[in-house]
Amino acid sequence: MTAEESKLLEGIEMNEPLRVLHVLNGLHAGGIQSFLVSLHKEVDPEIVQFDYLVRYEGEGIYEPIVKGLGGHVFHVPYSAKHPIRSRRNLQSFFMNHSYEIAHFHYGFFQDITPINIAKRFGVSTRIVHAHSANYQWRGVRERVFQMQHELNKSRGVHLATDRFACSAAAAQWFSFTNGSLDEEWRFIPNGIETDKFVFDKQSRQDVRKRLEISPDSLCLGNVGRLSTAKNQLFLLDIFRKVLDEGQKADLILVGGGELDSQLRGKAAQLNLGRSIHFVGETAGAAEYYNGMDVFVFPSEAEGLGMALVEAQANGLPCIASEAIPCEAIICEMTKVLSLNRSAQEWADAIIASNGLGRQRKNASFVRSAGYDIGEVAKELTRFYCDSTMKESVELRHGR
Repeated sequence: MTAEESKLLEGIEMNEPLRVLHVLNGLHAGGIQSFLVSLHKEVDPEIVQFDYLVRYEGEGIYEPIVKGLGGHVFHVPYSAKHPIRSRRNLQSFFMNHSYEIAHFHYGFFQDITPINIAKRFGVSTRIVHAHSANYQWRGVRERVFQMQHELNKSRGVHLATDRFACSAAAAQWFSFTNGSLDEEWRFIPNGIETDKFVFDKQSRQDVRKRLEISPDSLCLGNVGRLSTAKNQLFLLDIFRKVLDEGQKADLILVGGGELDSQLRGKAAQLNLGRSIHFVGETAGAAEYYNGMDVFVFPSEAEGLGMALVEAQANGLPCIASEAIPCEAIICEMTKVLSLNRSAQEWADAIIASNGLGRQRKNASFVRSAGYDIGEVAKELTRFYCDSTMKESVELRHGR
């Protein structure tokens, strides 16, 4: 324990670490989950320990990892078909588990029942953490989600004692910036394990050999859920244009999701053959950046864009859409393009970026921008402990 960490414990009587409950949809591979696992690895377990209330039934890819770090995982599934049963299960959970701090992670405000019940059962610090912004709703199902988000925003924000966001855009989308709340939200960078993403030449060779990518091939890459928001369907059009230029090229897609079969079908339609590599969901995405030459991120909506931060730490030239919040544009080799530009224009920018090579100093830029998970862990540990101290003082004074 460092001297700084010891100071955090002054005034707090602790025989055991402070347990913080993180509430989220699941522990599958995703930006929120990757951030939390990295954070869990960095916090001092003598001071703070994380537990997880998961709203989906199945075991996610990160669940064994957080259990190995000492975290408890509780599955209390959400069911749209049985909302009363879901509510009772949540009430039972909070009745039987005592937490001073609950940290709620949202892509959008689908359900505020957990925050409401946490408040009723005496959870004194309730953090709402906004991780997304400006999602483009499509189809009947997503329009329902949009209505839920709009209806729940006002109440959900006010049920929280504290509001975190990964970008100003995310804070605005969750209505943290309305009226008196404007100065009450806190920017929390989606930190990464910076050292893990530093370029590794041997790993590059291993990845390319495993995927059968030629050393002289221009390798594009994208990391993220295979979904409408991440816009990989457009990325396939871009990749086709790159190949049409006579460029020897490959495309690595790291992630799983609802568009998997549609993307595979389109890849076949575009005759992409063995030049496209579907890696699927993995907890080891970091190594795949080493195999890439240009990172392409044409997302329609992002709260921040953690994968873009990781790619920049790896030193990759990056082409990103203008939907990416400015907080994620860190290095000079990151070019921003409008989604109104054609697939050909994106392809031209990619081919031009390939000549830039890798910038190994980028990892230091990412650290300087505040995205190193070690610094984020210190900030949140301080916040959690300060919140506990505040509650202790208020109880002593009868407030």
